[in-house]
Amino acid sequence: MAASTLSYDNVMSSGSPDPSTGSVVVLGCQYQLPQDYAAYMKDVQSRIWCTYRKNFKAISGSQITCDAGWGCCVRSGQMLLAQAIVSKQLGRGWRWSPTKEDPVYMKVVSLFKTR
Repeated sequence: MAASTLSYDNVMSSGSPDPSTGSVVVLGCQYQLPQDYAAYMKDVQSRIWCTYRKNFKAISGSQITCDAGWGCCVRSGQMLLAQAIVSKQLGRGWRWSPTKEDPVYMKVVSLFKTR
């Protein structure tokens, strides 16, 4: 998969990495695949992903309306900071649930939304 097409959605739907065998470490937690595949996926899905922005008002003196190609530094920093806050507030073992909204998590996410 080309780096330019890598996104949270296609990583999650592709089942990456191949769960055939081996060990994967995510932020210090080790998973043995394929036995721990479900736990591994839940861990990855619980991380905050900040993606490129597009269709914003042109930057002064230019026609730039998206940050693809240069926004990765900003987004990486946002993800690092967001993850640090989530880990501090909720603990490393916290997991996101699509059926239960966590107010602390939502507060952290709101800190990084585009205004």
